Amino acid sequence: MTLKRSRFDVAEHLGSPEMIAAYLAEVFAHGDAKHIAHALGTASSWKAR
Repeated sequence: MTLKRSRFDVAEHLGSPEMIAAYLAEVFAHGDAKHIAHALGTASSWKAR
C-alpha cells in the first residue's frame, strides 16, 4: 500500500491577522533566519489571498 502525500500550506491555516502575528512571533523567537524568511513569505502569501 502506498501513501498519497500532499503539500502542507501553513497559509491555509492562518485565518486572521492575529494568527499571523502569533505565528511570526513564534518563528522569530527561535531566531533561525531560514525559518524567518519562509514565515515572512508564508504570511505575505496569506495576505495576497
